[in-house]
Amino acid sequence: MEATTNDVTQPSDAHVANGQESVIAALMRRSMLAMLGGLALTGDAIEDNFDRMAARGEQIQNETTEILREVLGQFRFQPHAPSPTENDRGGLDWLIEQMGLPTQQDVDTLQSQIERLTDRVEELIARRCS
Repeated sequence: MEATTNDVTQPSDAHVANGQESVIAALMRRSMLAMLGGLALTGDAIEDNFDRMAARGEQIQNETTEILREVLGQFRFQPHAPSPTENDRGGLDWLIEQMGLPTQQDVDTLQSQIERLTDRVEELIARRCS
């Protein structure tokens, strides 16, 4: 009878092993489910962000198109604006001028002025040192 009591109160090595295996198996199962859930949530977040970015891009495109139409509309009705058929660059140069942006000619003029001033400064430095 003592052997029977021992069997009931003290789990055998097989029971301990089976209990540990079931705990490990449950932990592994939950880990796999968590990984799958993480992948699914990541996919959902990517899809949501992609949709938001596409919607924002469309919004920016519409806003930019509207702004461009307004700007071109302001310049289109001015009597001194050159027509694009007069010169391939005429209309573009005029638009750049109206927007206050420097043209290539402006840049070239500034570059030659800088070169002349640099030469003059070098002459003055040479005179001072001699």
